[in-house]
Amino acid sequence: MHFCFLAVIQLSIFALEGLTSPDSRHKHVVQDVGIVSSTSSSLTSKSSSSSIRITVTSILKSTSVTLKSTASTSESTIPSLKSTSLSSKSSSLSSKTASLSFQPTTSTAKSTTLTLKSSSSTVQTSIVVPLIKSISSSTSALLINLTPTSPANSGKRGIPYNSPATNIQHFNASGSKVTWAFNWDSLMDTDFPSYLEFVPMLWGNSSVHTTNWKKNVQNALSRGSKAVLAFNEPDACGGGQSCLTPQAAANAYLTYVQPFAGQVKLGGPAVTEVGTAWLLEFLALCANCTIDFIPMHIYNSATNIAYYQAHMKDIANQTGWPIWLTEFSATGNQTVFLQTLMPWMDAQPFIQRYAWFMCSPGYSGSTCGADGYPTALGQVYELF
Repeated sequence: MHFCFLAVIQLSIFALEGLTSPDSRHKHVVQDVGIVSSTSSSLTSKSSSSSIRITVTSILKSTSVTLKSTASTSESTIPSLKSTSLSSKSSSLSSKTASLSFQPTTSTAKSTTLTLKSSSSTVQTSIVVPLIKSISSSTSALLINLTPTSPANSGKRGIPYNSPATNIQHFNASGSKVTWAFNWDSLMDTDFPSYLEFVPMLWGNSSVHTTNWKKNVQNALSRGSKAVLAFNEPDACGGGQSCLTPQAAANAYLTYVQPFAGQVKLGGPAVTEVGTAWLLEFLALCANCTIDFIPMHIYNSATNIAYYQAHMKDIANQTGWPIWLTEFSATGNQTVFLQTLMPWMDAQPFIQRYAWFMCSPGYSGSTCGADGYPTALGQVYELF
């Protein structure tokens, strides 16, 4: 399974009692680290002790960042900084700050390594900061910007389908950008393609969905699943909608979904376009729930791309979580629509995944045919 790095993170290292860059005294030194790389810059501590303030700014509520320091080989060991985990948990986009301090034990101590890790990806970036003691009161700072970009194949595209899985057997062309699928159920078909990730869904809170939920999720986990989805359009009561109150949904989430926290990524309820108020009430009632992303649905005109973009931004801003667009479609020229919207979604860090509605042979806008191969539109969705 492929993930893009899910946050724009800024790591600022300041010596509060005086650090100077020998290359640029009294000026900020800015370096772009990139996705998987490391850089070193010579900093000189101008006092016998140094306090390093580390600021992590995350645009995503669920991004958890761990900062660690380990002493490198030197004539005298620099005590390691204590590991500190930061997780933004406010109702809006925000930053968190941790102050970590250490004191070099000798003027010959050479360096310490600060390692940035994000739970939302496998990215690991190390910044090597040599520290030596001398006499001065000059101050400056080293500012390191981490602004990851999405890879060409973002791995965000998914296939919603109705079982059996025979309809999705051939989304494996060279360069395919389809990486996952779901079937509005928790039961993974025995013939589900090995090259896709199955994402189980707890569609509603009735016994038909809850009885085998735990067993089905555990089976999916054993076959590589990394996320689960909760409740299909619970804010509405029409056909194909789970019709739950926010309180009933919160109760069911805590009972059935929450136990898998830490094992997989947990998705909240997927509401309709007019279900924002319902969603916000659910989030308030489920304040102690672990939620890693917010699924959502959008249906509109193919000419109204700005509406899709604005609505996704709005949900991300109001909830503070990244989103999965687990259902979307459009009336009009669907090919041009996908060719326009998908590159934009691929480039947005706050959009983790999306799934065009749907793979169903004979359905208008289907990505698959009865033979299990992508339709013309499906080929655009898979490869563009």
